[in-house]
Amino acid sequence: MEKIKRRKSFRRKRSPWKIILLILGCAVLVVGGFFAASMIDNYINYKNSQPSDASSSSPSSQPSSDPASQPGGDVSSQASNPGHTTLKGTRAVTVSAQSLSSRVTELLALAKDGKINAVVVDIKTEDGTLQYATNLEAATRAGAAKADAPDLSTALKQLKDGGVKTIARMSCFKDPKAAMKLSGAAVMYRPNPSLIWLDSTKNGKAWLNPYADAAKTYLIDIAAEAADMGFAQILLANVQFPDNNSSASYYGAAASSVSQSQALTEFVTQMSDAMRAKDVEVRLQSGALAAAGGTNTIYGGVNPVALGGEGLVVDLRVSALGKNLAIGEDTIADPAADPVTTVETVAAGMKSAGVQPVCILDADSTNLSGQISALSAAGFDDFVLYRESGSYTAGELTTKD
Repeated sequence: MEKIKRRKSFRRKRSPWKIILLILGCAVLVVGGFFAASMIDNYINYKNSQPSDASSSSPSSQPSSDPASQPGGDVSSQASNPGHTTLKGTRAVTVSAQSLSSRVTELLALAKDGKINAVVVDIKTEDGTLQYATNLEAATRAGAAKADAPDLSTALKQLKDGGVKTIARMSCFKDPKAAMKLSGAAVMYRPNPSLIWLDSTKNGKAWLNPYADAAKTYLIDIAAEAADMGFAQILLANVQFPDNNSSASYYGAAASSVSQSQALTEFVTQMSDAMRAKDVEVRLQSGALAAAGGTNTIYGGVNPVALGGEGLVVDLRVSALGKNLAIGEDTIADPAADPVTTVETVAAGMKSAGVQPVCILDADSTNLSGQISALSAAGFDDFVLYRESGSYTAGELTTKD
């Protein structure tokens, strides 16, 4: 029987590493495909969720721009008071430093209701006293620091957050405390320059010297402290020479080569430069008569608007204008008896003099709304209301814009 030869059949064994690599490759393809599909799906969903060009520019799609959240800006009426239009310019009230913290809620309510957008706080009065808690060593030496003076920082922040601009008013060279205590800061007595000159008011008052570096440094340091506390603007009152000056007053050797108006201008420039570094505005407060082109001796013979700063604030309180107010060819025997005519006349004088001020009005004088209307008719939309109590109601602050 013939033998049949059988061939052994066999397969070459595959390397286990090749099998592992093959499996990994497949896994990568599967996972990659999954993520690619997911990304494409997410992109399609994202595109479908985006608003069209027209809807993205509509008011409802924009962030809220409540004017009350813009410090120092105009304050518009809220939805609860739709008939009130946007405030024009500065609408401020004056509040004492001592009562500021207790009146924050009241002030914020007035701002929210579209009645005010600024608050003026007296931080340094004409007797030289600082009305806030100061850390200045020079203020302590001058006897200007008050033991019970409040810390205003918290109240200022609350007002700023509520869209209310805070303005610190400070009396400058009219300051008998610092003049008597700070070396080299006072107006001296010409017959004997080692003695401090006193004005002719009752009991005599010393004045800070606008030519003296010690006086200017002291005032700038106070303003800087107010700026660091949170005030947005510094209002300089009494940037002037004594209103009852005499030949016996001595301002130092510099007065022979630098005019009085130049001395005041240099001070305002130095103050403005220092505050600009802190992003704080500087304005000057002056009397109404001088701003309207009348007597200006205390400002060195110029209209106070020429002294610098970022604008003028004019004291137009009729109760403070005295009797027989003369403006140009007009004389008003009793300004307080006819406040509207007084405001109209002074406003016309300021307009002729090229002055565009913020005006301080007495909140307790008669026909306040008529005074405000007279200012508006003259093109002056900025005003500050003053009341010693510092309390105001929405009704008396309502104006026709």
